Amino acid sequence: MDLTYNDDQQDLADSVRGFVAREWPIARVRDVQTHATGFDDELWKKVIALGWSAVAVPEEHGGLGGGLVEQLVVLEELGRGAVDSPLRTTIAYGAFGLLRGHNDSARARHLPAVAAGEAIVTAAVLESDGRAVWPVVTTDETAHSADHARLHATKTLVPYAASADHFVVTTRLIGIGDAVLLIPADRAGIRMRRQTVPVGEPRYRVDFDDVEVRREDVLAAGDAARELFTTCAELDTILTAAYTVGLCHSALALTVEHANSRVQFGRPLGAFQAVAHRCADMHTEINATRLMVFEAAWLLDQGFDARLASAAAKAHVDQTVALVSAHSHQILGAMGFSTEHDLHLFTRRAKAYEQSGGGLDRHLHRVADLLGL
Repeated sequence: MDLTYNDDQQDLADSVRGFVAREWPIARVRDVQTHATGFDDELWKKVIALGWSAVAVPEEHGGLGGGLVEQLVVLEELGRGAVDSPLRTTIAYGAFGLLRGHNDSARARHLPAVAAGEAIVTAAVLESDGRAVWPVVTTDETAHSADHARLHATKTLVPYAASADHFVVTTRLIGIGDAVLLIPADRAGIRMRRQTVPVGEPRYRVDFDDVEVRREDVLAAGDAARELFTTCAELDTILTAAYTVGLCHSALALTVEHANSRVQFGRPLGAFQAVAHRCADMHTEINATRLMVFEAAWLLDQGFDARLASAAAKAHVDQTVALVSAHSHQILGAMGFSTEHDLHLFTRRAKAYEQSGGGLDRHLHRVADLLGL
């Protein structure tokens, strides 16, 4: 396994980095944050024109036939620019939900549109308590057959709900059990309200009030539904980790720039060992984390059991975010805590993603369980 970039991967990274610098600079990132939906349709059209949503989708389904490693290249570069978009959820739950699901007709009907970026998919999986994924009980109104089922659910912290074309929903149906559904956003009975989150992608509460469920909406049911959700969530964690690595890279770059330009006691800050060692520690940890994240993606792409690698990578990402946030702000001092400074933009987003998919304790416990400790 060689985790260094080949020529094609390096060209892809350079292409994404160039696009972000040209079309999506930090000023544009800040501007998009003020939009009512937190989404820029003009920029999204440019993104899909470059084929980023099709990178890891097989060619027979309208994709480019790359792998997850190539998809991580894109996400890491977007993280370097603090660029938020529905690309991650569209890939993890849309493209791979359809690819790994058990509904051939849904795959044939929707996957080419998802790969082409014509359909934005988001994950409506967290219950209203913000913790559970599957509801504890099923309402009496839910029918006993997927042909006539009605969906009654409230999901929270749903990213990009107002911009989505489809929701991947985890629920329980009487007579069917656990189910992963692909529900069109324009179906009657869906209501949403934007929730206040401190930073990053826009999040919504979505209510599914007596929403019709058709058999073609069911991607998987029973044990297969839990397996499908676990796979999609695993991929989402890996993609988020790659994005977070990109955020940390830029936080380090801003810190090194400051250390080289700021003069104290007649010398640049970086000339002092206490500062230089902190920068070196950040650089080492970021690169180690990056290798762990890419290894997990490679294992998943090759069909191996990637649970241990994924859990270890996520745990290391969380530790790296804590280290980078502490060291970078220590070196920049008060100015780094100002919302006007770009460092604040990167570290605040990284801290938000540190808790995404569960925090450090959860993934350390996963590592211990998988090792049989």
